[in-house]
Amino acid sequence: MPVQQAPDYAAMNPRELSGGDLGRWEIWDAVRRSGRSMRDLSLEAGTNESGIGQLLTKSQFTPQPATLRAIANVDRLGLSYTRLMELFGHIDRLPEPDELDHMLMPLKKQLMAFPREKRQEIVRNLQVVTDMLK
Repeated sequence: MPVQQAPDYAAMNPRELSGGDLGRWEIWDAVRRSGRSMRDLSLEAGTNESGIGQLLTKSQFTPQPATLRAIANVDRLGLSYTRLMELFGHIDRLPEPDELDHMLMPLKKQLMAFPREKRQEIVRNLQVVTDMLK
């Protein structure tokens, strides 16, 4: 079985990419800019080197959320876990901050109807979810 070669990411225009292809390009570009190799990435992320290879060479391959989190947690790459999750189709696009404010206004009004203790509990739960997305 022939070994599949990684696409020529250097020749790609990221403005012409979308979804997982753009996600693969962003990972490749971040690793390139950091001066690391893909082997370095797999070691620092604690992932299998062949998994990184599959991620970068197989356009139909969708990495698991745990793999994307491990890659996003590698220092100095500047990759966002949430963005990678969006690009690889695990979550829908998250709204921009100005969109979010508009969407949350009715929820804020409903939240104020709860007793203070219940509001505090809800806010703590939201903080847990926010921390999970980092």
